[in-house]
Amino acid sequence: LVFKLTEKLSDIPHMQYQKSEALYNLGCYALSNQEILVRLARMIRCSSESSMQICLAGTYYDEYVKIDTPSETIEEKDQQLKKIFSFCKNSVVFNNSTFQKVLFPLNGLQAEEGKFDDPVVCQLRSSITSSPNAIQIDVPLRWHAFELAIQAEA
Repeated sequence: LVFKLTEKLSDIPHMQYQKSEALYNLGCYALSNQEILVRLARMIRCSSESSMQICLAGTYYDEYVKIDTPSETIEEKDQQLKKIFSFCKNSVVFNNSTFQKVLFPLNGLQAEEGKFDDPVVCQLRSSITSSPNAIQIDVPLRWHAFELAIQAEA
């Protein structure tokens, strides 16, 4: 699950996407970020047979650190997220053991700059790949090349 660190969990998210130079607004939800997460946690809790793996990633960390006094700190968000997902008994919420949080604050610009050694990204990758429920998928080389071509085009 990905959300912007620059927004409060009580904010209503605005959906948009970019194609070439054009930016398309899809409007906004009627629910806040927190209400969306609570609904998701309830759906996970209700499906008792499934054991989902949940990763909580906060993006725009580079913009978040520029804010002098954020309206909601990462620690406050983390506490709220722990409370929301504490009811998901059969599921695994990945823990960011480097920072003792369930929230992984990410800076997406680093990947764009070719920097893949961010400790948070390494911790997230390690958590996912070392999970007992992790699955190994062999990806054909052509698919991987196609994905790289799409990223380069984007």
